[in-house]
Amino acid sequence: MKAEQIYPVVKELIGNINPAGISEVDEERFENLKEHITVIRKLLKDVDSLIIDYSNHHEASVKRAVNHAEKCFKIMNCNINK
Repeated sequence: MKAEQIYPVVKELIGNINPAGISEVDEERFENLKEHITVIRKLLKDVDSLIIDYSNHHEASVKRAVNHAEKCFKIMNCNINK
C-alpha cells in the first residue's frame, strides 16, 4: 500500500487535530493530536531501530535502506532519542 493511500485513512481514523476555538471541540481535537503524535513517534522509532539494527551490515540493499533512513532523519533534524 502506498503512502498516498495510507495517509488519508490514518487521518480519518485519528480525526481532526485543528483547534476550532470551542472548548468541547478542542478537547476532542487535542486528544486526536496526542494520538497523531503517538503514531508519528512510533513510526520514527521503527525507522530509528532499522538504522541501529542494520548500520553494520555490508550488503548494498541494506546499506541503501540505512542511508535513506539516516538522510531522512538528518533532513528532518530528527533525534528520536530526545
